[in-house]
Amino acid sequence: MPQPVTSLAGWESPAFAASPTLVTGMMRLPASLSWLRQPLVQLRTKLAPVTEAALAAGLAWGVAHMLFPSQQATFAPFSAIVALGGGRGGRGARALLMLIGVLVGVGVGELTVRTVGSGSWQVGFAAGMAMLLVSPLLVDSLALIQAGVAAAIVVATGNQATGYTRFLDAVIGAAIALLMTQVLFTPNPVRLLSKAAIPVLGAIGEVLNEVARGLSERDSRALDDAIQRLRAAHKPLAAFTDTQPLTRGMARRTIRGRRHADELAALDHRLDGLSALYTSAAALVRGGQRLVMGPEDVLEDVAAAVATLGQGTCALAEKPDGFDARRQAARCAAAVEGMRVTGADQEHTLLLREVRQAGTDLSRIAGHPPHGGSGADDRSHESAGAGQ
Repeated sequence: MPQPVTSLAGWESPAFAASPTLVTGMMRLPASLSWLRQPLVQLRTKLAPVTEAALAAGLAWGVAHMLFPSQQATFAPFSAIVALGGGRGGRGARALLMLIGVLVGVGVGELTVRTVGSGSWQVGFAAGMAMLLVSPLLVDSLALIQAGVAAAIVVATGNQATGYTRFLDAVIGAAIALLMTQVLFTPNPVRLLSKAAIPVLGAIGEVLNEVARGLSERDSRALDDAIQRLRAAHKPLAAFTDTQPLTRGMARRTIRGRRHADELAALDHRLDGLSALYTSAAALVRGGQRLVMGPEDVLEDVAAAVATLGQGTCALAEKPDGFDARRQAARCAAAVEGMRVTGADQEHTLLLREVRQAGTDLSRIAGHPPHGGSGADDRSHESAGAGQ
């Protein structure tokens, strides 16, 4: 049996016992209530944007009512909520599409009320005509829906307000929504991208820990669990990929984003390696399965190396833009990148190659010298990001 010439002794590895789900951006719940985890995560995720939309709606109604006290200001809160809907990113374009739809809908609704009055069939007629008028011009469904809704509201409420005040209501709502998102409450794009990477790194870290446990105990079930975790990790990876262009847009279009543009570019470049680390984790799962099913014993240092990768990845998941987390991940990556084993069979050689590749991927994501390097600069960037 070949013996390793390079050992990972002295490097702490996570226990190979079945570990609970990494609690990073997740809810810590007992096993009996685990079914509540995802709904609670969704609730926490939506709490900030919902609160933002509610504040914008109330403020929009107050401003519109102050400017037009004799009117109901129906469209102001409605427009603010729609402009802020659909998550972050593209809110300016969404507000413009909404205003186009409202303009067409109000015009069609006013014309309908003045010519044929208001009633059941008039509501349907006006909504349909407004949507038909918008459909050849814009393929986006938002403008289509807003045109129909605005026309229906105008006809249903009759002559309670003039057409221009309704449109101005919508403009007020959209303007207040954009003021809140682009100036007052713009999210930090660095923090947003970092938070999107947390569940991806956490899931990959769990996969690596399961692979390490499977290799150490020759447990094929642990490797089967790793496969399931790897499949589940694809969803947060896709969400992270969607977040990247969103934060890049924030860096171009918002005041706060411009202040963090350089910091975001550096973080974006590092975290671009998440897909490569995911691919390396998949290769380690496959290689681990081949080793466990084979006749040869698994070298202890191979299992320890994978465990060290898992430890570094989980550490980075705690705070992808944090100094200490990046340094620990870089140290773990450096340990496995330099690992060599002489006289290993083909399966061990292939797996060690994948281990070193995963170490390289993790090192890129950490973007930090394993023994400090430019630590002072990193700490200053981290402090600046936390304070803004």
